[in-house]
Amino acid sequence: MPLSYEKGKSGENYLRNMMNELLKIGLVRADVPIGSKVVEYGVVFNDGKLLAVDSKVVATKDIETLFDEKTSDEDRDTLRKKITDDMRRKIEDVCQYIDPQTTLPCAILAIPDSLVELSSDVVPEAVRRNILIAGYSAIPQMIVYFIRIHGFYAIQEDVAELKDRLMAIQQEVSKLDDRFFANRFDTPMKTMTNATLTIRQVISSISSILSLEHKTLVLPERGSEENQEKPA
Repeated sequence: MPLSYEKGKSGENYLRNMMNELLKIGLVRADVPIGSKVVEYGVVFNDGKLLAVDSKVVATKDIETLFDEKTSDEDRDTLRKKITDDMRRKIEDVCQYIDPQTTLPCAILAIPDSLVELSSDVVPEAVRRNILIAGYSAIPQMIVYFIRIHGFYAIQEDVAELKDRLMAIQQEVSKLDDRFFANRFDTPMKTMTNATLTIRQVISSISSILSLEHKTLVLPERGSEENQEKPA
């Protein structure tokens, strides 16, 4: 049993060191406000969303006693039940770090590796509440996994949005069909062509009329000159 407790302490130290490294490169923030609460760690994604990670130790003294060689089996059973109840309450607390506006729709509850076996009784409830329970040593790998998966789906969402916009553009362009061009361009062009032809015909008719009038005016003058020449 002492080996299990030491494994839990080792996992806690490993998680702390890994979180410090992730803090340095900006993938994780410490003491992140979410609503009216402040979560111990928040994984930061490219779209600004956060993944809350609560790694505060559950029932530290009870864990030490649970893995103490001097603890009787009866007392261990009692401690297991108490620790399990503490984890249930902790699940309730971690639920407060889920905010649709700022976080992913889930959160992570990190527990000592030595308690992973005890968590099996509360996992179904945690899943219903969108809480993931994992041992300290597994958290860094989970963070990397979430970052990759979230990035993948973010790309998929961008592609889907692009497709939606292209479809919307196509729908708008489809409004410029043959009927549109016929009504907006062909018909006016035909009207203008017909109008031009009509104008030409009118001008031609006017020109003809003017020519006839000119001949009518000239002919009498020539006739009168002939009449004036005959008596001579």
